[in-house]
Amino acid sequence: MTELDPRTGAGDPDAMVRRAVSLAGQGDLAAARELLAAAADAGSADALFVRGVVEESAGRAQDGLDWYLRAAEAGSADAMFNLAMSAAEAGRDETADAWLGRAAQAGSANAAHNLGARAQKAGNLAQAQRWFGQAAQAGLVDAMSALAAVLAGTGEYEQSAQWYARAFAQGLADPEAEYFYGKVLERLDRGQEARAFYLRAARGKHVAAATALGDRARAAKQQDEAEYWYSVAGEAGSAAGLFGLGLTRADRGDYAGAEQATRQAAELGDIRAMDTLGGLEESRGNRAEALAWYGKAADAGLSRAAAARDRLAEQADGSGAGDADGTGGGAGPAS
Repeated sequence: MTELDPRTGAGDPDAMVRRAVSLAGQGDLAAARELLAAAADAGSADALFVRGVVEESAGRAQDGLDWYLRAAEAGSADAMFNLAMSAAEAGRDETADAWLGRAAQAGSANAAHNLGARAQKAGNLAQAQRWFGQAAQAGLVDAMSALAAVLAGTGEYEQSAQWYARAFAQGLADPEAEYFYGKVLERLDRGQEARAFYLRAARGKHVAAATALGDRARAAKQQDEAEYWYSVAGEAGSAAGLFGLGLTRADRGDYAGAEQATRQAAELGDIRAMDTLGGLEESRGNRAEALAWYGKAADAGLSRAAAARDRLAEQADGSGAGDADGTGGGAGPAS
């Protein structure tokens, strides 16, 4: 028989469970099961839950679920959560929601976080804030970040910043969260701190953070730095980064380079770039090209591009001779 630590011999269920976990990790499942059975007989819900983990890990999924059910009935929040995840994987959403609710009420931070994510996806931000808040208060770092994002979305920037700060203080390493924390800090006029988090995110390959650094540098007339960060974003396929690169090159007087970057941005779907190209082609007298770019920007929802397209189309109709190939109509007002 496997040698036990002294406390298991004294009938301590928690010590039995700890020893069983150690034995299972060493591959001695028979001894682990023996200890877990003794702990369960002594009233340990944790023993029932760990037995479920042991069986599931051994490839006996149904046995694992049976033990989770017994553990859940004995009050194990972790078992309730695992039952919820199993139901979700099987597509039984109502069952999953029911187990998640029970698990969260029993104190499972993971269940509360999961409920928060479901509420957020459904657009119920009040419920999302409630569940993320419960999980965050329980110390779940990912929930702190999620709660901070919800608070930022509702304009509660001070509270959002506090939760982001707590999450990062506890070791969160997530470029997406670093970027959004930077945005929150900018809202609070904490520019230097915002830049520091944009830098962290950009070094983690976050493209929008690189673009944000470019925007900040361009606003400060730091052209070299702006071009660097816009180029980083553009090389990663960012339409916004390429559009910023076009603006920075235009600031320098490099109009050929500016047009090249702007065209790349437009091809990638940046509506500002499309609108800019519409204006450029109109200024050149290329009515057909201008209409095409204005039209693309208008179709994507840019109202000023729609107005420019309609104006240009009316000019063509009014002239009666606005040529479709853009060689004679010009861009002046209709007479």
